[in-house]
Amino acid sequence: KIGMAERPTADRAIAWLKTLPWSESLPPEDLRRVKALLARHAFRIWNECSGWINLAGEWVPVASLSFSLTMRSLIPWSQLHLGIKKKTADFQRLSVEIQDLPPFSELPTLASKLEERFTQQQGGFARPERKAWIAQLGVDIGRMRLDADGVEESRIRKLATQLAETVWQYTPSLEIVPYIDGTPAGTARDADVVWRDKILYVKNLPNARLARLVPERIGRAFNRPDIVAALSYCFGRSPSEVTEYMEQNFDLSAPSFGDAEPELANANNVEADDASPRRRTESLEPPLADQADETAAVEDASISDPTPAAESEPSPDDAVANLEGHDDPRPRPRPSPRPTTLGVVERFAQSHGFQKVSNDLYSHPDGSRISRAHGESFSWIRGNDSGEIACHYWAKDHCLEHEPLQINAEVWGMFEKFPKNHALLLSSPTGNVVEIRGEKLKALCKEGNLILYPATYRLVYQDGK
Repeated sequence: KIGMAERPTADRAIAWLKTLPWSESLPPEDLRRVKALLARHAFRIWNECSGWINLAGEWVPVASLSFSLTMRSLIPWSQLHLGIKKKTADFQRLSVEIQDLPPFSELPTLASKLEERFTQQQGGFARPERKAWIAQLGVDIGRMRLDADGVEESRIRKLATQLAETVWQYTPSLEIVPYIDGTPAGTARDADVVWRDKILYVKNLPNARLARLVPERIGRAFNRPDIVAALSYCFGRSPSEVTEYMEQNFDLSAPSFGDAEPELANANNVEADDASPRRRTESLEPPLADQADETAAVEDASISDPTPAAESEPSPDDAVANLEGHDDPRPRPRPSPRPTTLGVVERFAQSHGFQKVSNDLYSHPDGSRISRAHGESFSWIRGNDSGEIACHYWAKDHCLEHEPLQINAEVWGMFEKFPKNHALLLSSPTGNVVEIRGEKLKALCKEGNLILYPATYRLVYQDGK
């Protein structure tokens, strides 16, 4: 129509944004519209609405945001916990110029706060290599005259020193868990390149792929487009070409001669407690209770008042009898038997037609078995009549609908990797035993009925959704 604007004005857009509910997932069409408005009117929306979109797709107060995700500092984030996504502002559509200005520059990037830890200790590989181009680039970045505050300059100099001393270590596999402030921030994922403790762990990939992956990974730490460009150009080049590029594109201080050559780092010197998130989690958390696959009846020393009653003075006859080794003829009261409760595995086995053979084995007329797997995280396995393993069970007499369940990170990792043949055995509100396969757990998480919190991992059932 004549006189109508082709797109909504900033005032109309802001008025509409102020009607959105806080901290609720937006419909796809509204989410697309909000993201477009944020890119167009970023400053006004931040200041006048005091709201923004987080990685969970919610419209939230800016005061609730602790991190940001930008295209310049983009990292894989789908595996992050929901709580981290809720606290991360989505700046992916903002231009670099806007990102570098307050208030957006005041929110630290997610990449700068995440620490990548290995799920398994790295070691036993061939001797690491020293790449001349990496060492030279680290030295030359350290010579850059930076137009930045003291904190930023110190950060770049520290990273440059680490880069100059970094060695190249080929590895067959890399699986990492993201951490923030010593707490797991997501589930494990495969990686192609990891830069940690002055070692660049690299999968054995074609050089053409590494030419993109290595600059991306190292550049993510520096978080400067000019340094990322330098990394991309200098990959695999000679030290003289590296220095020539840096001198032509940056203001460098004069090289300092006489500095000692950095010592070659050893990939086998990575400390065990830094390399294993499982081990670190166990050191920070109190030990979890053992899986409840045994009966709940435990004989106590006494069920009466633990304070011992004052014993009466023994008579001379009693003393003589005791010295002669005679038993006290007076009958002692026999403790009443305590009621026993079947363990969760035994209840599950009985409900599915299994017969108890021993404490470690249950058999079925069709030839299948449930047996204990000593020393394993999933301490029970179900096998079919041909001897093949049908399912691994993690069992606990615990009702997930009554209270959250805490499990180790490695247990959840098995549900992620092998959801079809790994399951929980838990109690239902009625006392029955339910089998929850990894596929069901992942589906509940995706639907929002189950939330994964970083403790070790804590599962909280959300009723009514």
